[in-house]
Amino acid sequence: MVVTLSALLLAALSSAHAASVTVREVASFPVGTWLENLAVRANGQLLVTHLDVPELWSLDPLTGHSVRLAQFPGVTSALGIAEIAHDVFAVATANYSTATGATPGTSAVWTVDLRAANATVTKIADVPQAGILNGIVPSPDGRGILAADSVVGAVYRVDLHTGKSSTVLSGTAYEAPANAVLPLGVNGVHISSRSSSPTLYFTNTGAGFFARVAIHQNGTAAGDVEVVKDGLELPDDFALATSDGSAVVTLNQVRSLITISAHGERVQVAGGSNSTDFATPTAVQFGRTLFDRTTVYVTTGGVRDATGSALTSAKVLAVALN
Repeated sequence: MVVTLSALLLAALSSAHAASVTVREVASFPVGTWLENLAVRANGQLLVTHLDVPELWSLDPLTGHSVRLAQFPGVTSALGIAEIAHDVFAVATANYSTATGATPGTSAVWTVDLRAANATVTKIADVPQAGILNGIVPSPDGRGILAADSVVGAVYRVDLHTGKSSTVLSGTAYEAPANAVLPLGVNGVHISSRSSSPTLYFTNTGAGFFARVAIHQNGTAAGDVEVVKDGLELPDDFALATSDGSAVVTLNQVRSLITISAHGERVQVAGGSNSTDFATPTAVQFGRTLFDRTTVYVTTGGVRDATGSALTSAKVLAVALN
């Protein structure tokens, strides 16, 4: 979903000063927790996936109260999440360890239906060809999702009705370079339009860029990949801010939240290389209510040492763009 921004928020995004934002800690999780991705429900509640355990949690952005909504059996990690219908969410899972990385062949896609009092969890498909499914987004044809494989360096389309999956985007633009600091390719994926000419925006973590490509309704390429901004320090997930492709982007390596305009202009919003609040920022989403639509929520994995052991807690942060 693309957020239509007010004049106030557009002005904040174009500001060159981090002082134009207010950062609030919504919740802090136990040391060892890794919050991987998030979605925002229409009622304003946050949904957060955990990389350290195969769970989905709900979080009240005002009180910080959290509750576990769903568990995914047979795997160790929950990753990307996307709303595919009102209060119905697709979630990607796999086996992943911060010490040893991904276990190929363990990826799957589930749905979590929140339309009733209790969540209904349904496994839709195994995706055995995947190294690991990371960011996901509904496909333009409305029948499936597009899922980024950060290990293989490709994007798959998974049909939510049949469970069948196929590669729709691949090539060097989606792969991690051989000399990458972190060997992950395509990571976050979002679509700017559900029209007849949708554009897929994506980050390549290892290559350090934010890019876009026109796609067909089934997710296959309808044009060449265009790099919007390169030289980024391990970009992870992002939130599209405007229909022209302006985005708020998380940068793992420098513990920062930045904006990138449709023309590739970069502005620091929050965090910094010494920040403990923004240590390993993993995902960002805009609020959906009248009270927080100029706020973005950010998940983090916390500070970790060279072996992957956690040193600080993971957090959910609210960044109000004043």
